[in-house]
Amino acid sequence: MSQHVAMQISGHRTDAVFRRYNITTEADLGSAAERVTGYVESLPSTRKVTALPEANGHNSVPEVADRRVRRRVST
Repeated sequence: MSQHVAMQISGHRTDAVFRRYNITTEADLGSAAERVTGYVESLPSTRKVTALPEANGHNSVPEVADRRVRRRVST
């Protein structure tokens, strides 16, 4: 949960007071490590790579970048 949400739940109005009472225990760290491990193990073992669309035989991304450069130079 985000700090903002935790502060609203606990009633802390400032970051300084929230940090003073936000105590991390060994159990908290162990739980976080288990969650990260579970997430990593759930990731697919192979990556899916998708080619970018092509326009006029060229990759469309550099064309957009070229237009931006020309626009900046001409103004």
